[in-house]
Amino acid sequence: MDDSNFNKLASTLSLEERQSLLGKLRAHFKIPPEPLYYEEEMLVSEIDAEAEYSWLPLHKRIWYFILSIFRSKAPEKVFEEHGALILGKKIEKKFPGMYNHRTAMLLPGFFNELKELKEAANFFYSALDASVNRNRNDFFAFLGSLEMEDVHRYLEEQADATAIAGRYPDASEKEWRQMALKGMDDALAMITDENRSAMYLHARSLFCLKELSSFSFDRLLGTFNYNRTERGESCYAVSVKELLINLNNILFSLKIVPDMAVLQSLFIFMLQRRGGSTNIDIDKGLSFLLQKAEESLTVIRDFNKLVPLTHIIRCSSKEKFFLPSEISGGEDWFVLYRKYWKRQIEVQYSDYMKKHRYQKLFNASRAFLNGMDIDALENTQSGSNPNGIPIKGTFVLSFLRAFFVSVYKPDINPVMQKIYDQGEFKQDKDRVEITWSFNYLLNLGEEIDKLEYNIGPSGLYGERYIQAQNDKSSNNTKDRRMQVVVQKVQADAKVILDQALQACHTSVNILVGILGKNSDGKYDTLTNISKLSEADKQLMPGIEDSIEKFQTALSLLEQIKAMETGL
Repeated sequence: MDDSNFNKLASTLSLEERQSLLGKLRAHFKIPPEPLYYEEEMLVSEIDAEAEYSWLPLHKRIWYFILSIFRSKAPEKVFEEHGALILGKKIEKKFPGMYNHRTAMLLPGFFNELKELKEAANFFYSALDASVNRNRNDFFAFLGSLEMEDVHRYLEEQADATAIAGRYPDASEKEWRQMALKGMDDALAMITDENRSAMYLHARSLFCLKELSSFSFDRLLGTFNYNRTERGESCYAVSVKELLINLNNILFSLKIVPDMAVLQSLFIFMLQRRGGSTNIDIDKGLSFLLQKAEESLTVIRDFNKLVPLTHIIRCSSKEKFFLPSEISGGEDWFVLYRKYWKRQIEVQYSDYMKKHRYQKLFNASRAFLNGMDIDALENTQSGSNPNGIPIKGTFVLSFLRAFFVSVYKPDINPVMQKIYDQGEFKQDKDRVEITWSFNYLLNLGEEIDKLEYNIGPSGLYGERYIQAQNDKSSNNTKDRRMQVVVQKVQADAKVILDQALQACHTSVNILVGILGKNSDGKYDTLTNISKLSEADKQLMPGIEDSIEKFQTALSLLEQIKAMETGL
Protein backbone atom coordinates (compact mmCIF):
# COMPACT_ATOMS: atom_id res chain seq x y z
CA MET A 1 0.00 0.00 0.00
CA ASP A 2 1.41 3.41 -0.91
CA ASP A 3 0.58 6.87 0.42
CA SER A 4 -1.90 7.57 -2.38
CA ASN A 5 -4.06 4.64 -1.27
CA PHE A 6 -4.21 5.98 2.25
CA ASN A 7 -5.06 9.46 1.01
CA LYS A 8 -7.93 8.03 -1.08
CA LEU A 9 -9.41 6.42 2.00
CA ALA A 10 -8.74 9.41 4.23
CA SER A 11 -10.47 11.69 1.74
CA THR A 12 -13.62 9.55 1.92
CA LEU A 13 -13.79 9.92 5.70
CA SER A 14 -14.28 13.47 6.85
CA LEU A 15 -13.33 14.41 10.39
CA GLU A 16 -17.00 14.25 11.36
CA GLU A 17 -17.33 10.76 9.88
CA ARG A 18 -14.23 9.57 11.70
CA GLN A 19 -15.49 10.90 15.02
CA SER A 20 -18.99 9.51 14.42
CA LEU A 21 -17.58 6.09 13.59
CA LEU A 22 -15.42 6.17 16.71
CA GLY A 23 -18.45 7.07 18.81
CA LYS A 24 -20.44 4.14 17.43
CA LEU A 25 -17.59 1.72 18.02
CA ARG A 26 -17.17 2.85 21.61
CA ALA A 27 -20.92 2.47 22.17
CA HIS A 28 -21.14 -1.06 20.77
CA PHE A 29 -17.78 -2.55 21.69
CA LYS A 30 -16.45 -2.70 25.22
CA ILE A 31 -12.97 -4.14 25.14
CA PRO A 32 -12.17 -4.87 28.81
CA PRO A 33 -9.85 -2.19 30.20
CA GLU A 34 -8.28 -4.78 32.50
CA PRO A 35 -4.46 -4.49 32.25
CA LEU A 36 -2.74 -6.93 29.93
CA TYR A 37 0.17 -7.52 32.31
CA TYR A 38 -0.04 -8.41 35.98
CA GLU A 39 2.67 -7.80 38.53
CA GLU A 40 3.51 -11.31 39.69
CA GLU A 41 3.70 -12.10 43.36
CA MET A 42 7.03 -11.02 44.87
CA LEU A 43 7.74 -8.85 41.84
CA VAL A 44 6.64 -5.43 43.01
CA SER A 45 8.94 -4.69 45.93
CA GLU A 46 12.03 -6.72 45.11
CA ILE A 47 15.48 -5.68 46.32
CA ASP A 48 18.91 -7.05 45.45
CA ALA A 49 20.62 -10.15 46.84
CA GLU A 50 23.18 -8.30 48.94
CA ALA A 51 20.56 -6.22 50.73
CA GLU A 52 18.30 -9.17 51.54
CA TYR A 53 21.27 -11.28 52.58
CA SER A 54 22.38 -8.60 55.03
CA TRP A 55 18.98 -8.80 56.74
CA LEU A 56 19.25 -12.54 57.44
CA PRO A 57 19.79 -13.77 60.99
CA LEU A 58 23.42 -14.42 61.89
CA HIS A 59 23.10 -18.19 62.00
CA LYS A 60 21.73 -18.31 58.44
CA ARG A 61 24.47 -16.08 57.14
CA ILE A 62 27.01 -18.37 58.75
CA TRP A 63 25.35 -21.35 57.09
CA TYR A 64 25.46 -19.74 53.65
CA PHE A 65 29.06 -18.72 54.28
CA ILE A 66 30.01 -22.35 54.94
CA LEU A 67 28.20 -23.47 51.79
CA SER A 68 29.96 -20.80 49.78
CA ILE A 69 33.33 -22.27 50.72
CA PHE A 70 32.42 -25.64 49.26
CA ARG A 71 30.79 -24.18 46.19
CA SER A 72 33.46 -21.52 45.53
CA LYS A 73 30.83 -18.83 45.28
CA ALA A 74 29.97 -15.69 47.19
CA PRO A 75 27.55 -16.30 50.12
CA GLU A 76 25.10 -13.86 48.57
CA LYS A 77 25.12 -15.89 45.33
CA VAL A 78 24.50 -19.16 47.20
CA PHE A 79 21.64 -17.48 49.03
CA GLU A 80 20.17 -16.25 45.73
CA GLU A 81 20.42 -19.70 44.11
CA HIS A 82 18.69 -21.27 47.08
CA GLY A 83 15.89 -18.74 46.75
CA ALA A 84 15.54 -19.61 43.05
CA LEU A 85 15.21 -23.30 44.00
CA ILE A 86 12.41 -22.53 46.44
CA LEU A 87 10.77 -20.37 43.76
CA GLY A 88 10.88 -23.30 41.32
CA LYS A 89 8.86 -25.45 43.74
CA LYS A 90 6.29 -22.68 44.06
CA ILE A 91 6.02 -22.41 40.25
CA GLU A 92 5.32 -26.13 39.92
CA LYS A 93 2.68 -25.99 42.63
CA LYS A 94 0.88 -22.84 41.45
CA PHE A 95 1.38 -23.23 37.69
CA PRO A 96 1.48 -26.97 36.96
CA GLY A 97 2.60 -28.08 33.52
CA MET A 98 4.64 -24.95 32.81
CA TYR A 99 8.11 -25.59 34.22
CA ASN A 100 10.10 -28.41 35.84
CA HIS A 101 12.55 -26.87 38.27
CA ARG A 102 14.55 -30.10 38.73
CA THR A 103 15.35 -30.43 35.01
CA ALA A 104 15.02 -26.67 34.31
CA MET A 105 12.78 -27.49 31.35
CA LEU A 106 9.87 -25.62 29.81
CA LEU A 107 6.95 -28.05 29.64
CA PRO A 108 4.11 -28.78 27.15
CA GLY A 109 1.80 -26.38 28.99
CA PHE A 110 4.23 -23.53 28.29
CA PHE A 111 4.56 -24.65 24.66
CA ASN A 112 0.78 -24.65 24.13
CA GLU A 113 0.31 -21.23 25.72
CA LEU A 114 3.17 -19.87 23.62
CA LYS A 115 1.51 -21.11 20.40
CA GLU A 116 -1.73 -19.36 21.34
CA LEU A 117 0.18 -16.16 22.14
CA LYS A 118 1.84 -16.34 18.72
CA GLU A 119 -1.55 -16.58 16.96
CA ALA A 120 -2.91 -13.66 18.97
CA ALA A 121 0.15 -11.53 18.17
CA ASN A 122 0.01 -12.48 14.48
CA PHE A 123 -3.50 -11.07 14.21
CA PHE A 124 -2.14 -7.58 14.79
CA TYR A 125 0.79 -8.03 12.43
CA SER A 126 -1.11 -7.18 9.21
CA ALA A 127 -2.69 -4.08 10.71
CA LEU A 128 0.61 -2.87 12.13
CA ASP A 129 2.42 -3.64 8.88
CA ALA A 130 -0.10 -1.57 6.90
CA SER A 131 0.10 1.38 9.26
CA VAL A 132 2.93 1.83 11.74
CA ASN A 133 5.47 -0.05 9.61
CA ARG A 134 4.62 1.36 6.17
CA ASN A 135 2.90 4.70 6.75
CA ARG A 136 3.96 5.90 10.17
CA ASN A 137 3.53 9.61 9.48
CA ASP A 138 0.13 9.13 7.85
CA PHE A 139 -1.03 6.84 10.63
CA PHE A 140 -0.25 9.25 13.45
CA ALA A 141 -1.91 12.05 11.50
CA PHE A 142 -5.06 9.94 11.25
CA LEU A 143 -4.89 9.00 14.92
CA GLY A 144 -4.25 12.64 15.79
CA SER A 145 -7.48 13.65 14.02
CA LEU A 146 -9.37 11.48 16.53
CA GLU A 147 -7.45 12.57 19.60
CA MET A 148 -6.87 16.27 18.77
CA GLU A 149 -9.84 17.42 16.69
CA ASP A 150 -9.25 21.19 17.03
CA VAL A 151 -5.58 20.87 16.11
CA HIS A 152 -6.47 18.74 13.10
CA ARG A 153 -9.00 21.29 11.83
CA TYR A 154 -6.51 24.12 12.20
CA LEU A 155 -3.83 22.16 10.35
CA GLU A 156 -6.25 21.35 7.52
CA GLU A 157 -6.90 25.07 7.13
CA GLN A 158 -3.19 25.82 6.92
CA ALA A 159 -2.72 23.13 4.27
CA ASP A 160 -5.44 24.68 2.10
CA ALA A 161 -3.31 26.75 -0.27
CA THR A 162 -6.31 27.96 -2.26
CA ALA A 163 -7.95 29.43 0.84
CA ILE A 164 -4.82 31.27 1.99
CA ALA A 165 -4.14 32.60 -1.50
CA GLY A 166 -7.74 33.77 -1.63
CA ARG A 167 -7.42 35.64 1.67
CA TYR A 168 -4.13 37.24 0.67
CA PRO A 169 -4.29 37.70 -3.12
CA ASP A 170 -1.52 40.33 -3.16
CA ALA A 171 1.00 38.16 -1.31
CA SER A 172 3.78 36.35 -3.12
CA GLU A 173 4.03 32.58 -3.44
CA LYS A 174 6.86 32.58 -0.90
CA GLU A 175 4.73 34.55 1.56
CA TRP A 176 1.81 32.13 1.13
CA ARG A 177 4.05 29.22 2.01
CA GLN A 178 5.55 31.06 5.00
CA MET A 179 2.05 31.84 6.29
CA ALA A 180 1.10 28.16 6.03
CA LEU A 181 4.19 26.95 7.89
CA LYS A 182 3.69 29.55 10.62
CA GLY A 183 0.07 28.44 10.87
CA MET A 184 1.27 24.85 11.24
CA ASP A 185 3.55 25.83 14.14
CA ASP A 186 0.68 27.79 15.75
CA ALA A 187 -1.57 24.73 15.44
CA LEU A 188 1.04 22.42 16.97
CA ALA A 189 1.42 24.87 19.86
CA MET A 190 -2.27 24.22 20.62
CA ILE A 191 -1.48 20.62 21.61
CA THR A 192 -2.07 20.37 25.36
CA ASP A 193 -0.14 18.30 27.87
CA GLU A 194 -3.18 16.04 28.07
CA ASN A 195 -3.10 15.57 24.28
CA ARG A 196 0.61 14.80 24.35
CA SER A 197 0.19 12.28 27.15
CA ALA A 198 -2.68 10.52 25.36
CA MET A 199 -0.83 10.39 22.03
CA TYR A 200 2.30 9.08 23.75
CA LEU A 201 0.34 6.29 25.45
CA HIS A 202 -1.25 5.43 22.09
CA ALA A 203 2.14 5.37 20.40
CA ARG A 204 3.64 3.35 23.24
CA SER A 205 0.93 0.68 23.20
CA LEU A 206 1.31 0.44 19.41
CA PHE A 207 5.07 0.10 19.59
CA CYS A 208 4.89 -2.65 22.21
CA LEU A 209 2.18 -4.43 20.22
CA LYS A 210 4.38 -4.15 17.14
CA GLU A 211 7.33 -5.64 19.02
CA LEU A 212 5.16 -8.53 20.21
CA SER A 213 3.72 -9.20 16.75
CA SER A 214 7.21 -9.32 15.23
CA PHE A 215 8.77 -11.39 18.05
CA SER A 216 10.67 -14.54 16.94
CA PHE A 217 7.98 -16.98 18.05
CA ASP A 218 8.95 -19.54 15.40
CA ARG A 219 12.54 -19.52 16.58
CA LEU A 220 11.48 -20.04 20.19
CA LEU A 221 8.91 -22.74 19.37
CA GLY A 222 11.43 -24.43 17.09
CA THR A 223 13.66 -25.28 20.05
CA PHE A 224 10.96 -27.51 21.58
CA ASN A 225 11.06 -31.26 20.92
CA TYR A 226 8.74 -34.08 21.89
CA ASN A 227 9.52 -35.44 25.36
CA ARG A 228 8.11 -38.87 26.23
CA THR A 229 8.46 -38.29 29.95
CA GLU A 230 6.48 -35.05 29.80
CA ARG A 231 4.19 -36.38 27.04
CA GLY A 232 4.57 -33.30 24.92
CA GLU A 233 6.94 -30.63 23.63
CA SER A 234 9.63 -29.35 25.98
CA CYS A 235 13.02 -27.66 25.95
CA TYR A 236 15.72 -26.47 28.36
CA ALA A 237 14.96 -22.95 29.55
CA VAL A 238 18.61 -21.96 29.67
CA SER A 239 18.98 -22.66 25.92
CA VAL A 240 16.40 -19.95 25.11
CA LYS A 241 17.19 -17.56 27.94
CA GLU A 242 17.73 -14.49 25.73
CA LEU A 243 14.50 -15.11 23.81
CA LEU A 244 12.56 -15.51 27.06
CA ILE A 245 14.02 -12.29 28.46
CA ASN A 246 13.17 -10.45 25.24
CA LEU A 247 9.59 -11.73 25.27
CA ASN A 248 9.28 -10.97 28.98
CA ASN A 249 10.42 -7.37 28.47
CA ILE A 250 7.87 -6.88 25.68
CA LEU A 251 4.99 -8.30 27.73
CA PHE A 252 6.09 -6.32 30.78
CA SER A 253 5.98 -3.12 28.67
CA LEU A 254 2.63 -3.94 27.04
CA LYS A 255 0.48 -3.21 30.07
CA ILE A 256 -2.18 -0.89 28.65
CA VAL A 257 -5.01 -2.06 26.39
CA PRO A 258 -4.87 -0.05 23.14
CA ASP A 259 -7.53 2.66 23.05
CA MET A 260 -10.51 2.35 20.67
CA ALA A 261 -9.15 5.27 18.62
CA VAL A 262 -5.91 3.34 18.12
CA LEU A 263 -7.71 0.17 17.06
CA GLN A 264 -10.02 2.07 14.71
CA SER A 265 -7.05 3.73 13.02
CA LEU A 266 -5.17 0.45 12.80
CA PHE A 267 -8.03 -1.42 11.22
CA ILE A 268 -8.95 1.31 8.74
CA PHE A 269 -5.44 1.00 7.36
CA MET A 270 -5.78 -2.78 7.40
CA LEU A 271 -9.11 -2.68 5.54
CA GLN A 272 -7.69 -0.33 2.94
CA ARG A 273 -4.77 -2.66 2.32
CA ARG A 274 -7.05 -5.68 2.01
CA GLY A 275 -9.73 -3.95 -0.03
CA GLY A 276 -7.45 -2.33 -2.57
CA SER A 277 -10.03 0.44 -3.01
CA THR A 278 -12.30 2.68 -1.03
CA ASN A 279 -15.35 0.54 -1.83
CA ILE A 280 -15.30 -1.31 1.46
CA ASP A 281 -17.92 -1.70 4.19
CA ILE A 282 -16.05 0.08 6.93
CA ASP A 283 -18.63 -0.50 9.68
CA LYS A 284 -18.87 -4.22 9.01
CA GLY A 285 -15.13 -4.63 8.55
CA LEU A 286 -14.26 -2.76 11.74
CA SER A 287 -16.84 -4.68 13.76
CA PHE A 288 -15.31 -8.00 12.72
CA LEU A 289 -11.75 -6.84 13.37
CA LEU A 290 -12.63 -5.42 16.79
CA GLN A 291 -14.11 -8.76 17.81
CA LYS A 292 -10.90 -10.47 16.73
CA ALA A 293 -8.88 -7.82 18.57
CA GLU A 294 -10.79 -8.47 21.79
CA GLU A 295 -10.13 -12.20 21.47
CA SER A 296 -6.42 -11.65 20.77
CA LEU A 297 -5.99 -9.22 23.65
CA THR A 298 -7.69 -11.72 25.96
CA VAL A 299 -5.15 -14.36 24.91
CA ILE A 300 -2.29 -11.98 25.70
CA ARG A 301 -3.82 -11.19 29.09
CA ASP A 302 -4.40 -14.87 29.85
CA PHE A 303 -0.82 -15.78 28.91
CA ASN A 304 0.45 -13.30 31.47
CA LYS A 305 -1.92 -14.79 34.07
CA LEU A 306 -1.13 -18.43 33.34
CA VAL A 307 2.60 -18.26 32.57
CA PRO A 308 4.89 -16.92 35.35
CA LEU A 309 7.55 -15.96 32.84
CA THR A 310 9.58 -13.73 35.15
CA HIS A 311 9.74 -16.44 37.82
CA ILE A 312 10.69 -19.08 35.26
CA ILE A 313 13.60 -16.91 34.10
CA ARG A 314 14.65 -16.33 37.70
CA CYS A 315 14.56 -20.01 38.55
CA SER A 316 16.20 -21.31 35.35
CA SER A 317 19.01 -18.74 35.51
CA LYS A 318 19.28 -18.98 39.32
CA GLU A 319 18.84 -15.23 39.60
CA LYS A 320 16.17 -14.74 42.22
CA PHE A 321 16.18 -10.97 41.83
CA PHE A 322 15.96 -10.77 38.04
CA LEU A 323 13.48 -8.11 36.86
CA PRO A 324 12.09 -7.40 33.38
CA SER A 325 12.93 -4.07 31.74
CA GLU A 326 10.71 -1.58 29.99
CA ILE A 327 11.47 -1.37 26.27
CA SER A 328 11.64 2.11 24.82
CA GLY A 329 9.39 3.31 21.99
CA GLY A 330 6.60 5.73 21.13
CA GLU A 331 8.51 8.89 21.97
CA ASP A 332 8.82 9.93 18.33
CA TRP A 333 5.07 10.32 17.63
CA PHE A 334 5.26 14.14 17.61
CA VAL A 335 8.17 14.20 15.16
CA LEU A 336 6.22 11.91 12.82
CA TYR A 337 3.03 13.94 13.25
CA ARG A 338 4.78 17.21 12.47
CA LYS A 339 6.63 15.66 9.54
CA TYR A 340 3.34 14.51 8.02
CA TRP A 341 1.74 17.95 8.20
CA LYS A 342 4.85 19.74 6.99
CA ARG A 343 4.92 17.40 4.01
CA GLN A 344 1.20 17.92 3.41
CA ILE A 345 1.67 21.67 3.35
CA GLU A 346 4.73 21.45 1.12
CA VAL A 347 2.97 19.11 -1.33
CA GLN A 348 -0.29 21.04 -1.43
CA TYR A 349 1.47 24.37 -1.85
CA SER A 350 3.74 22.92 -4.49
CA ASP A 351 0.71 21.59 -6.37
CA TYR A 352 -1.13 24.86 -5.96
CA MET A 353 1.85 26.92 -7.15
CA LYS A 354 2.25 24.63 -10.12
CA LYS A 355 -1.41 24.97 -11.04
CA HIS A 356 -1.28 28.72 -10.40
CA ARG A 357 1.75 29.15 -12.64
CA TYR A 358 0.29 26.79 -15.20
CA GLN A 359 -2.91 28.84 -15.37
CA LYS A 360 -0.97 32.09 -15.73
CA LEU A 361 1.19 30.52 -18.40
CA PHE A 362 -1.85 29.02 -20.12
CA ASN A 363 -3.61 32.40 -20.18
CA ALA A 364 -0.50 34.16 -21.48
CA SER A 365 -0.04 31.47 -24.14
CA ARG A 366 -3.66 31.63 -25.22
CA ALA A 367 -3.48 35.40 -25.54
CA PHE A 368 -0.31 35.12 -27.61
CA LEU A 369 -1.96 32.50 -29.81
CA ASN A 370 -4.81 34.90 -30.65
CA GLY A 371 -7.25 33.08 -28.38
CA MET A 372 -6.67 29.67 -29.93
CA ASP A 373 -7.22 26.71 -27.58
CA ILE A 374 -4.19 24.55 -26.84
CA ASP A 375 -5.52 21.07 -27.52
CA ALA A 376 -3.71 18.25 -25.74
CA LEU A 377 -2.22 15.50 -27.85
CA GLU A 378 -4.58 12.58 -28.17
CA ASN A 379 -3.74 9.26 -26.49
CA THR A 380 -1.48 10.86 -23.88
CA GLN A 381 -2.20 10.22 -20.22
CA SER A 382 -4.51 12.74 -18.56
CA GLY A 383 -7.33 12.91 -16.05
CA SER A 384 -9.83 12.02 -18.75
CA ASN A 385 -7.55 9.35 -20.25
CA PRO A 386 -5.71 7.57 -17.39
CA ASN A 387 -4.70 4.67 -19.67
CA GLY A 388 -2.90 6.90 -22.18
CA ILE A 389 0.86 7.00 -22.57
CA PRO A 390 2.39 9.15 -19.77
CA ILE A 391 4.54 11.57 -21.76
CA LYS A 392 6.24 14.52 -20.10
CA GLY A 393 6.07 17.78 -21.98
CA THR A 394 2.75 17.39 -23.82
CA PHE A 395 1.89 21.02 -23.09
CA VAL A 396 5.10 22.04 -24.87
CA LEU A 397 4.19 20.07 -27.99
CA SER A 398 0.59 21.28 -27.88
CA PHE A 399 1.80 24.86 -27.62
CA LEU A 400 4.19 24.36 -30.55
CA ARG A 401 1.42 23.02 -32.74
CA ALA A 402 -0.91 25.86 -31.81
CA PHE A 403 1.93 28.38 -32.41
CA PHE A 404 2.54 26.91 -35.86
CA VAL A 405 -1.16 27.18 -36.82
CA SER A 406 -2.15 30.50 -35.24
CA VAL A 407 1.04 32.60 -35.36
CA TYR A 408 3.78 31.14 -37.52
CA LYS A 409 1.81 30.27 -40.65
CA PRO A 410 -0.29 33.47 -40.90
CA ASP A 411 2.15 36.05 -39.47
CA ILE A 412 5.76 34.87 -39.64
CA ASN A 413 5.90 32.47 -42.56
CA PRO A 414 5.09 35.14 -45.24
CA VAL A 415 8.07 37.19 -44.04
CA MET A 416 10.35 34.16 -43.86
CA GLN A 417 9.15 32.99 -47.28
CA LYS A 418 10.04 36.34 -48.93
CA ILE A 419 13.50 36.35 -47.36
CA TYR A 420 14.01 32.70 -48.30
CA ASP A 421 12.87 33.22 -51.91
CA GLN A 422 14.33 36.66 -52.68
CA GLY A 423 17.03 37.36 -50.13
CA GLU A 424 20.63 37.53 -51.26
CA PHE A 425 22.88 36.46 -48.38
CA LYS A 426 26.47 37.62 -48.02
CA GLN A 427 27.47 34.34 -46.35
CA ASP A 428 26.62 30.87 -47.60
CA LYS A 429 26.20 29.60 -44.05
CA ASP A 430 23.36 32.09 -43.49
CA ARG A 431 21.58 30.67 -46.53
CA VAL A 432 22.14 27.10 -45.26
CA GLU A 433 20.85 27.89 -41.79
CA ILE A 434 17.75 29.77 -42.91
CA THR A 435 16.96 26.97 -45.37
CA TRP A 436 17.04 24.37 -42.60
CA SER A 437 15.10 26.53 -40.11
CA PHE A 438 12.51 27.57 -42.70
CA ASN A 439 11.88 24.02 -43.86
CA TYR A 440 11.78 22.55 -40.35
CA LEU A 441 9.28 25.12 -39.07
CA LEU A 442 7.20 24.72 -42.19
CA ASN A 443 6.92 20.99 -41.41
CA LEU A 444 6.63 21.37 -37.64
CA GLY A 445 2.89 20.71 -37.60
CA GLU A 446 3.34 17.50 -39.56
CA GLU A 447 6.09 16.29 -37.19
CA ILE A 448 3.81 16.73 -34.17
CA ASP A 449 0.85 15.14 -35.99
CA LYS A 450 3.07 12.18 -36.87
CA LEU A 451 4.05 11.70 -33.22
CA GLU A 452 0.40 11.98 -32.20
CA TYR A 453 -0.51 9.23 -34.68
CA ASN A 454 2.35 7.02 -33.47
CA ILE A 455 1.09 7.10 -29.90
CA GLY A 456 -2.46 6.30 -31.01
CA PRO A 457 -3.94 2.76 -30.85
CA SER A 458 -2.91 2.03 -34.46
CA GLY A 459 0.45 3.79 -34.25
CA LEU A 460 3.90 2.33 -33.75
CA TYR A 461 4.13 3.23 -30.07
CA GLY A 462 0.45 3.07 -29.17
CA GLU A 463 0.14 -0.51 -30.37
CA ARG A 464 3.24 -1.57 -28.42
CA TYR A 465 2.03 0.20 -25.30
CA ILE A 466 -1.36 -1.53 -25.43
CA GLN A 467 0.37 -4.89 -25.87
CA ALA A 468 2.57 -4.14 -22.85
CA GLN A 469 -0.47 -3.14 -20.77
CA ASN A 470 -2.11 -6.47 -21.60
CA ASP A 471 1.03 -8.47 -20.81
CA LYS A 472 0.17 -11.41 -18.54
CA SER A 473 3.72 -11.72 -17.26
CA SER A 474 4.89 -10.43 -13.89
CA ASN A 475 4.24 -6.82 -12.99
CA ASN A 476 7.95 -6.05 -13.23
CA THR A 477 8.14 -7.39 -16.80
CA LYS A 478 4.97 -5.54 -17.75
CA ASP A 479 6.22 -2.27 -16.25
CA ARG A 480 9.57 -2.59 -18.01
CA ARG A 481 7.90 -3.11 -21.40
CA MET A 482 5.66 -0.08 -20.84
CA GLN A 483 8.61 2.01 -19.71
CA VAL A 484 10.60 1.12 -22.85
CA VAL A 485 7.75 2.47 -25.01
CA VAL A 486 7.45 5.62 -22.90
CA GLN A 487 11.19 6.26 -23.19
CA LYS A 488 11.07 5.93 -27.00
CA VAL A 489 8.13 8.34 -27.26
CA GLN A 490 9.90 10.70 -24.86
CA ALA A 491 13.01 10.62 -27.03
CA ASP A 492 11.02 11.47 -30.17
CA ALA A 493 9.22 14.30 -28.38
CA LYS A 494 12.54 15.68 -27.16
CA VAL A 495 13.96 15.67 -30.71
CA ILE A 496 10.96 17.67 -31.97
CA LEU A 497 11.24 20.21 -29.18
CA ASP A 498 15.02 20.61 -29.41
CA GLN A 499 14.94 21.11 -33.17
CA ALA A 500 11.99 23.50 -32.95
CA LEU A 501 13.85 25.59 -30.37
CA GLN A 502 16.99 25.55 -32.51
CA ALA A 503 15.01 26.59 -35.60
CA CYS A 504 13.35 29.46 -33.73
CA HIS A 505 16.65 30.69 -32.23
CA THR A 506 18.36 30.49 -35.63
CA SER A 507 15.52 32.37 -37.29
CA VAL A 508 15.68 35.15 -34.69
CA ASN A 509 19.46 35.48 -35.09
CA ILE A 510 19.19 35.65 -38.90
CA LEU A 511 16.36 38.22 -38.77
CA VAL A 512 18.26 40.34 -36.23
CA GLY A 513 21.33 40.11 -38.49
CA ILE A 514 19.27 41.26 -41.50
CA LEU A 515 18.27 44.34 -39.53
CA GLY A 516 21.95 44.96 -38.77
CA LYS A 517 21.42 44.59 -35.03
CA ASN A 518 23.55 41.51 -34.43
CA SER A 519 26.24 42.71 -32.02
CA ASP A 520 28.66 39.81 -32.57
CA GLY A 521 28.53 40.12 -36.35
CA LYS A 522 27.90 36.43 -36.83
CA TYR A 523 24.97 37.05 -39.16
CA ASP A 524 24.98 39.72 -41.93
CA THR A 525 22.22 41.70 -43.53
CA LEU A 526 21.08 40.93 -47.09
CA THR A 527 22.93 42.49 -49.97
CA ASN A 528 19.57 43.41 -51.51
CA ILE A 529 17.79 44.47 -48.33
CA SER A 530 17.28 48.05 -49.59
CA LYS A 531 15.74 46.83 -52.82
CA LEU A 532 13.41 44.40 -51.03
CA SER A 533 12.30 46.95 -48.43
CA GLU A 534 11.70 49.55 -51.13
CA ALA A 535 9.50 47.11 -53.06
CA ASP A 536 7.62 46.00 -49.93
CA LYS A 537 7.09 48.70 -47.31
CA GLN A 538 5.79 46.09 -44.84
CA LEU A 539 8.91 43.92 -44.95
CA MET A 540 10.95 45.71 -42.28
CA PRO A 541 8.01 46.07 -39.84
CA GLY A 542 7.23 42.42 -40.60
CA ILE A 543 10.77 41.38 -39.69
CA GLU A 544 10.54 43.38 -36.42
CA ASP A 545 7.18 41.78 -35.63
CA SER A 546 8.47 38.28 -36.48
CA ILE A 547 11.45 38.72 -34.16
CA GLU A 548 9.16 39.82 -31.34
CA LYS A 549 6.80 36.89 -31.87
CA PHE A 550 9.65 34.39 -32.05
CA GLN A 551 11.09 35.78 -28.82
CA THR A 552 7.71 35.65 -27.08
CA ALA A 553 7.24 32.07 -28.23
CA LEU A 554 10.72 31.12 -27.03
CA SER A 555 10.12 32.75 -23.66
CA LEU A 556 6.84 30.88 -23.21
CA LEU A 557 8.43 27.62 -24.34
CA GLU A 558 11.25 27.98 -21.81
CA GLN A 559 8.74 28.63 -19.04
CA ILE A 560 6.66 25.62 -20.07
CA LYS A 561 9.80 23.46 -20.21
CA ALA A 562 10.83 24.57 -16.73
CA MET A 563 7.36 23.76 -15.41
CA GLU A 564 7.05 20.35 -17.04
CA THR A 565 10.74 19.37 -16.57
CA GLY A 566 12.21 16.34 -18.17
CA LEU A 567 12.40 17.47 -21.78
